Amino acid sequence: MRWGIGYKLAVIGPMELLDMAGLDIYKAVGTYLNPDLSTKGEVSSTILDLIDKGRLGMKTGGGAVRLHARADQRAAREPASRS
Repeated sequence: MRWGIGYKLAVIGPMELLDMAGLDIYKAVGTYLNPDLSTKGEVSSTILDLIDKGRLGMKTGGGAVRLHARADQRAAREPASRS
């Protein structure tokens, strides 16, 4: 039930968090904020390489972290339904 009742940000790592948000979203936000918040000022080349390969995160089945077809990960990608 890792992804069940709300996102459990305390139990996931930073790369999984990026995958949840989407690497394309991170790139857009990072491009805007990093110059003010970081000494390097640019998005990591690792993230850019993953985006170029089409690995954007949960919405594509994997990004920085490879996702497997487990029930909790499928549940995280599917909207909740009313039973």
